[in-house]
Amino acid sequence: IHYTFHRLYQSGDVEGTIQAVLGIIGKQMNVSRVYIFENDSENKYCFNTFEWCNTGIHPEIDNLQFVSYETDIPGYEKNFDERGIFYCPDIRELPKEQYDILEPQGIKSMLQCAIRDNGVFRGYVGFDECVETRLWTKEQIDMLTFLSEVLSVFLLKHRAQLEIEQKAEDLNSILDNQNAWIYVVEPDTYELLFINEKTQKLAPTVKEGMTCYRELRGFNEPCPDCPMVGIRDVKSREIVVMNDYLDVKVLAEATLINWKGNEASLLTCWELKE
Repeated sequence: IHYTFHRLYQSGDVEGTIQAVLGIIGKQMNVSRVYIFENDSENKYCFNTFEWCNTGIHPEIDNLQFVSYETDIPGYEKNFDERGIFYCPDIRELPKEQYDILEPQGIKSMLQCAIRDNGVFRGYVGFDECVETRLWTKEQIDMLTFLSEVLSVFLLKHRAQLEIEQKAEDLNSILDNQNAWIYVVEPDTYELLFINEKTQKLAPTVKEGMTCYRELRGFNEPCPDCPMVGIRDVKSREIVVMNDYLDVKVLAEATLINWKGNEASLLTCWELKE
């Protein structure tokens, strides 16, 4: 348990470490398979995302994608008790729909531990025995349950981080593909926090961390006609600006936004043709 926690805590490759840890657990407990199923965002399907198989045990991960909780394994969450444990020493005791999907995998006995995120069922960590029906001791069940909880915490954190990174990437893509000069500024220091692709092309030397008035207007102090002035009070303001430094006339709109947890000003500038 300590080894698993510290290895995950220190890892820079969460998914690779989880896969390795499944193998360590599987060998230590001498089970046939150790695996993780994760739900989709609406909890309608589950996907076998990690799997370790013991010697001579056929992998099933490719066959267990898009498993429907409605048609393939209806009512499956009800198998888990209040501790999030589903212990089945003999799968022949299960309802026919569940038996029919488990039996072709060669499973005889099974222990699964729910993955919960703020109390919501999000999947499960499982241990299969395919050689013979097996009775796990209370100590073994407690240890496997705790290990599953450790794996779940790190996996949920990893998935949340990936989702945040994807949303940030999507936002950057949206802003980069707008037909406007868009940049985000810290309203007190005038530091540039974000610059979209169109702005970068107009001012190739400008970089995040520089001040907007110096790099985009050529001033040594904040612009006298800056639309950000008093932005916390007005929330949004637009003005027409002649930018002699970049030789362009624009309609500039400043909007108060939240950027990475702090207040910031979003500047959107559209070129005005004569």
